[in-house]
Amino acid sequence: MLVTIGGFALKLSVAQKGLIMAAVPLLLGLIYLAVLGTLLENAQVVAEREYRSRTIVSEANQAQRDLFDAGSAIIAWNYMRNDALRKRLDDAIAVIPERAAKLKALLKDDPSRTERLKAVEAQAQSVVTVLNWHKRQIEESPQDVYHFQFGKFRSQIEGSFKTYVDELHRLTSEERQIQEHLPLNAEGRKQELRLYILAGALLNLLLSLGVVVYFSRDIAARLKILSRNAELFVEHKPLLAPIEGSDEVAELDVAFRKMANDVARAEEMKQAFVAMVSHDLRSPLAAIHGALELVERGLYGEISEKGKKRLSTAQAECDRLLSLVSELLDIEKMEAGMMEMKLVPTDLAELAVQSSNSVKTLAEANAVKIEVFGDHAIVSVDKERIMQVFINLLSNAIKYSPQGATITVNIAMKQDSAHIKIEDQGKGIPRHMLESVFDRFQQAHGGGAGTSGLGLAICKAIVEAHGGKIGVVSEVGSGSIFWLHLPTSNPAN
Repeated sequence: MLVTIGGFALKLSVAQKGLIMAAVPLLLGLIYLAVLGTLLENAQVVAEREYRSRTIVSEANQAQRDLFDAGSAIIAWNYMRNDALRKRLDDAIAVIPERAAKLKALLKDDPSRTERLKAVEAQAQSVVTVLNWHKRQIEESPQDVYHFQFGKFRSQIEGSFKTYVDELHRLTSEERQIQEHLPLNAEGRKQELRLYILAGALLNLLLSLGVVVYFSRDIAARLKILSRNAELFVEHKPLLAPIEGSDEVAELDVAFRKMANDVARAEEMKQAFVAMVSHDLRSPLAAIHGALELVERGLYGEISEKGKKRLSTAQAECDRLLSLVSELLDIEKMEAGMMEMKLVPTDLAELAVQSSNSVKTLAEANAVKIEVFGDHAIVSVDKERIMQVFINLLSNAIKYSPQGATITVNIAMKQDSAHIKIEDQGKGIPRHMLESVFDRFQQAHGGGAGTSGLGLAICKAIVEAHGGKIGVVSEVGSGSIFWLHLPTSNPAN
């Protein structure tokens, strides 16, 4: 696959595409977390500034109440002169500079408010000075003497109080203006953060899905081409156009096409070999066989007994070679779908009996008995080919059964198929051979003279050409059961 970035074409492998699919969501997630972290930090700063502003306003308002508490306390103590009022006055005076100190601490990081804080602090100290002066005058003078100086006290205290209160008013006004310019209130900021979180998560999801879909469609589409090419290859049809790109999928397509070409050439060579066997080997063998028959009849003169034995051996070997050639041609035609099947309704029980009669001589020679049981199953089959299967399976069973053994053929008609079992009492088949025993040139017990290793492969090809199945159940020392299922509704029809 080629990815174009800034006019440059990048060739990416499947591994690199996978890395991009993993890295892009991760990178987007990191960016999203960074942005979200910045937003949260800004929100925290705004929240802290808002909290501090509200605290400053609250402290300033409390400072004004402290002034009025101190004024009312000194007036009340002037008239009543008891300890409780004295303590109330002392507490009220003490809290005024403390309040000013709190305001100073709250605004210590704001250089633009330094002068304002100095003015507030100076006025607070002025108020404390006035209150303490009048407190001493009250302590040192009788009540009726100082009472006549209350007007002076009022004038002084109101002037100091008013100046202090004016400075506090200016401070609170400034803080309220700051609050008005803060981005949002707490609930608004929460809503804003929720919106950012939702939008970021949705964007990340969409971008991640987009990357995954983009690369997956690219890879999946080309893998689909590979899969379709495999189907076309099995069907012996032309392959689709080559896959573009330079990644592993494209390399696999190149390798698959090379394999397909190699198989096609091998198939051509095999067909040429079959043609050679059919024409260049079978015909000479037939001629040799005919010549040997003429010699045996004495047309070329009398031959000795030793010559007759040698002649008989030659005829047997010639017959074996002709049989092998015929089997090779048969299986090639079947696997290529070129073997014509003449399907007719047939009683499989009668066909099994005919097959057992065909191998009767071999069975009697080995002292083996064949019994046929079961239903008269009527199935549309090619009689000659199914009989070939029966004879092959029965011949194998006879060959590997001990003398005096019995071979049973059981036929049962099911709903949609006929089930045939051929059971012997022979050596059995090793477990590791059960799956390959129907392959070409495979012989469970090493075969023997006159065997080609194609018999079971031909049986399988014939049964499958009828739309059926064939298999074996066996254990060494316990005999074998070869089974085949032939459908009543044959696809070959």
